[in-house]
Amino acid sequence: MASEGAAGSAKARRRTPDEIHQLLLDAASALFAEQGYAATTTREIATAAGVPEVMLYRHFGSKGRLFSEASLQPFNDFLGEFASSWGAHADETSRDEEYMRGFVGRLYDLARDRRRLIVDLRAAAEYEPEILAPVGDGRPLLDRLAALAAVGNEAMRTRGVDDTDTEFAVRAIISMVTSAAALGPLLFGSNAAELDREHVVDELSRMARHAIGARRRSR
Repeated sequence: MASEGAAGSAKARRRTPDEIHQLLLDAASALFAEQGYAATTTREIATAAGVPEVMLYRHFGSKGRLFSEASLQPFNDFLGEFASSWGAHADETSRDEEYMRGFVGRLYDLARDRRRLIVDLRAAAEYEPEILAPVGDGRPLLDRLAALAAVGNEAMRTRGVDDTDTEFAVRAIISMVTSAAALGPLLFGSNAAELDREHVVDELSRMARHAIGARRRSR
């Protein structure tokens, strides 16, 4: 039994820093989504991740910083992937509908699945500003939004559109989609759960195409 325990400890020690980092993120994401930020302790997260609690502080510095990364990482990853994919085809106007619907649909599903985290993140940041503060020079979400806006600029240049603030339009579209997903009951009333997902995505993607991809008529 002792040798098995030693073998297990040795195996745990062989985990790389990146693996430990991801284990903590995965555990935190699940617990925060289930219990909320305030009710989740760092000890619970460390136990669920199978690592000593001290490792949480070594990797993230605080519960708040872990909450921020666990909440935003999927959005950062998605925005980065989409900017890269759309950027490779930004001049192909025939694919506007495909790309806008894909963007809106994936963002809507992501925000709906993580709506508790979104609401908790904003509320917690009122009392713990460091939750949304950049770490060093790192601003993952803002950096990805800037990259997406740059692609939007190129797309609108190709379409002859020069009267839209792309930086604002990108953020407005993301706000519109995430609000519909995360604040459904508040915005649509008690029947929000019955909203047809395809209808919602169709309408939001149409609005997004108009803001980003629609060619202006010459006067």
